[in-house]
Amino acid sequence: MANVNKQWKRFMAVGCNHGYWADPTALEGVLEFKRRYKPDTSIHLGDYIDTTSFRTGAGPEDHLGDIFEDTDQGLAFIEAYEPDILFNGNHDIRVWESLDSANAQRRFAAKDIVTRIEKLVGNIDFVEDYHIDRSVRVLGDTHFLHGFMYNDNGVRDHAAHFGKCVIAHLHKVAMAPASRIDSPVGYCVGYLGDEAKFTYAARRRAIAQWSQGFAWGEYSDKECIVYLNERNKEGEWRLPV
Repeated sequence: MANVNKQWKRFMAVGCNHGYWADPTALEGVLEFKRRYKPDTSIHLGDYIDTTSFRTGAGPEDHLGDIFEDTDQGLAFIEAYEPDILFNGNHDIRVWESLDSANAQRRFAAKDIVTRIEKLVGNIDFVEDYHIDRSVRVLGDTHFLHGFMYNDNGVRDHAAHFGKCVIAHLHKVAMAPASRIDSPVGYCVGYLGDEAKFTYAARRRAIAQWSQGFAWGEYSDKECIVYLNERNKEGEWRLPV
C-alpha cells in the first residue's frame, strides 16, 4: 500500500470580540492558547469591532459610545492575535456601508476607520466583503466564514447551506449536524465579549445561550479536524495544551 503524506497543519479560529465590548480575560485566554499551540493558520471570523452607533435602529445611548475607542480596542486585539485570515462580520461591514451615508459626520468617521483597518491588515488575507456566496475560505474539507443566519438552529442551518463549516456570529459554542446525505457538521466558536456590555441584547432570549470559546485543530489538503474549547461556568479557560 502506498504511503500517504497528508502534511497536517495546525489552525485556530476566533470571532466576535466586538471592540470595546470585549472581555479582557477572554482575549487573554485565546492569546495564551495561541502562544502554546503555535498554529500554522490563525483565523479571525469577524466582528472585531462593534460599531454600536452605526447599527440600524441605534438610539441616543448607542450614540454615546466612543467609536474610535471601539476601533482602538478591536484593532489592538487584531494586532496581538496576528491572524492570517481576517473576515468582516455583520458589525464590521456597517463601517463600509456608511462610506456612502447621507450624513457627512458618519461618512467622515467611516472613512477614518476604514483607512485604519486597511493599513493594519497589510498582507493578511482580508475578506472585506460580507456576502453569503463569496465571503468564505476553505481549509481541507471545511468552510470558514463569519455567519449569516440567526435562529435556534443557526449552526445546523449553516452546515446545511455550506457543508462542514466553522462560524462565529451566533455567540455560542456549539456543534450541530445537518440533515443532508453527506452529513456535514457545523461548528460555532462562540464569542469573546462581556455579556454585561451588550445592553441592546438584554431582552433577547438567545443571550441565555451565549458562551465564550474558540476552535482549533488540524487540516490537510483534503480534511480538517475541528475541536471546540469553551470557557467554563467558573470563568476558567481549561486549555487543551
